[in-house]
Amino acid sequence: MLAHCLAALALCNEPGKWSNWDQLQTCRYSGFYHPDTDGTLSQIVNDARRGGRSVKVVGAGHSFSPIALLSEEAGRAEGVMVSIDALKELIYVRGSAGVARVQAGIRIKDLNEQLFAHGYALENMGAIAEQSLAGATQTGTHGTGKGIQSMSGAVLAMQILTADGHFVNVDASNKDLFEAARVGLGAFGVVVDMTVNIVPRWKLKRTVVPYDLDALRQQLPALRKQYDRMQWFYTPHTKNATLLLREDAPLNATIVPCWTEPGTPERQRATYHPVFGYVGNDGAVGPNQTCLDWSYKALTRQEDHKELYTEMEYFLPVDKEDVVIKEFLAYQASIEDTYGKLCRESTLGTCSLFTGVRYVAADDIWLSPMYGRDTAVVSFIGFGKPGQTCPPVIFAAYAEGLAGIARKHGGRPHWGKMNWATSAYLAPQYPRFDDFRKMRALQDPTGMFFNAYLERTLGS
Repeated sequence: MLAHCLAALALCNEPGKWSNWDQLQTCRYSGFYHPDTDGTLSQIVNDARRGGRSVKVVGAGHSFSPIALLSEEAGRAEGVMVSIDALKELIYVRGSAGVARVQAGIRIKDLNEQLFAHGYALENMGAIAEQSLAGATQTGTHGTGKGIQSMSGAVLAMQILTADGHFVNVDASNKDLFEAARVGLGAFGVVVDMTVNIVPRWKLKRTVVPYDLDALRQQLPALRKQYDRMQWFYTPHTKNATLLLREDAPLNATIVPCWTEPGTPERQRATYHPVFGYVGNDGAVGPNQTCLDWSYKALTRQEDHKELYTEMEYFLPVDKEDVVIKEFLAYQASIEDTYGKLCRESTLGTCSLFTGVRYVAADDIWLSPMYGRDTAVVSFIGFGKPGQTCPPVIFAAYAEGLAGIARKHGGRPHWGKMNWATSAYLAPQYPRFDDFRKMRALQDPTGMFFNAYLERTLGS
């Protein structure tokens, strides 16, 4: 039923059920809509308003939190979901100004290819490129880089369809709305198109270096000073750590591909790695793995993960990184004989664990987790297998431990990744929290784009 509606780009008034990428967040809808014009999108929102229905917009469904879900609310008709996947046009590229305007439903991987064809690139992005541009920026998606802001920091302007059915242009001329809506959590309306910063396309050398965990932690201060784009991770309950570096390379440098094409001899020789995708020859992060390619291929995975996984991230002041990792390591050791054993033995299902750290520059976006401070981002991931994520009870045992530790040190959770944070905790962490709440209420007074997750994290 849903596939038929999507294929026809039709207005689908039949009820159904939606789930996110890891299949743990689900909700029911009274209609699922897939507009391919701004006019059709406006009709959907206006009809929902007249019918007293909630509206939630979905892209790739790559948020692990319940941010995209409809909620069953007393006094409100069952809600509708809207995919803006068909709104994916690159409207223009103005290289002399360093900007591109694009419809917000475009997947990042497709935007990368289209910008590349024009000779340009995004400066930063996350580890995968499957998300819609709207979804990634509305939740503060980031990559890694000293002095490099999140993807939301690259947003210069937006057009938003608000709850009253009007298209509103949002940019720095209306600074308060602009700084609220750039990480707007989908709470201000439907982001229809965006103007973003772009840079001339360039090449990056990516190097993966195996490390002993203790040795790497000792060297981190020097490494952070030396490298602009670095991140690192380790496998819990082991001393196995990995340093990942990306360095600018000359435009005339010979490409050593970071991606391998399906069906080629290179792909046949490669081995699948859960973090990097397909990596060269022996596949192990044993000897250093090095590639040199165009920036978007060195920054992102070629394709999404084979196995499902669930993720949590906490954003911390950079100077809190070491103490949080130290405490998290101790916590992980304390549950190794219980949940670590369950994971190793696959008693509850396939399971492998990951802890990583990335770095992002400060910004002034009201609910950006990087607001006002340079940030270290600590991530915990529970990997499962194709079709099934890490057993939730195992993921929760580790993730709740990380959350408790991070909160002691002023951590802010990623809005689009699994978290249990409440407005009581979050309000003191964001100096403009109350201003955001007031702005949201002004733009959406009836709560058309609100849901239970936003009520928990922002307050009613």
